[in-house]
Amino acid sequence: MEIKAKRSSYGEYGNVRRGEVITVDDRLGKALVQKGSFVAYDAKAEAKAEAEREAQRLAAEASQKAAEQERAAAEDARAVELEALRSELADKTTRIADLEQQLGAKTASLVDAEKQVTDLSGLVAALSKSDPEKEPAGTKGKK
Repeated sequence: MEIKAKRSSYGEYGNVRRGEVITVDDRLGKALVQKGSFVAYDAKAEAKAEAEREAQRLAAEASQKAAEQERAAAEDARAVELEALRSELADKTTRIADLEQQLGAKTASLVDAEKQVTDLSGLVAALSKSDPEKEPAGTKGKK
């Protein structure tokens, strides 16, 4: 009879480590199995269990590989999205710089116009002080 050790032991059958399979006569095998330190060994059942463990391992590996591929695809999608956002940011930054330049030019024009208005106001005031009889152009009859 073939039996498999549940734990390491020593006896008339010799020194046996846990998981080791030994062949003993039926009477001794039944006694050791009944004692609980060994279990009956069935090569077919052991092969079937090993095949099931291998199938589970392969399924776990396939699942892990699929998860890794999914993560890689998600990472690629995020990279594409990030690149699109960076491009959009660069476009908007350029547009902002152009608008700031236009604003600066218009502000300078406005400052020049205000200066011209101030200068003209000063000239009008100077003209009205020098000749109070003459009214500035465009103010006739508006008193």
